[in-house]
Amino acid sequence: MEEIEINIKGQKVVVRTDMDWTEEYNQGWRYVVWVGGCDDYFTNYEDAKLEHDIWKNEGYDELGIEKLTINN
Repeated sequence: MEEIEINIKGQKVVVRTDMDWTEEYNQGWRYVVWVGGCDDYFTNYEDAKLEHDIWKNEGYDELGIEKLTINN
C-alpha cells in the first residue's frame, strides 16, 4: 500500500495513491476519518478535523484523516 503523508493546517493527513476512491470522490467526498476500522466521509477538511478531534478527545488513539484522490 503506497501512502504519502501531507500536512494540512498542522494535521498529518494520509493519501493512499493506490486506492480507487473514484466512486466516493464523484459523490463529493474529499476526506475520510478513520476510527479503528470505522470510517466517516466528509466534503471538507474542517468537518473532518472536527470529527477527528472529537474522537481524540474521547480517548481514541487509532484514528487518522485521509485525503481522497482519484487516479486519472
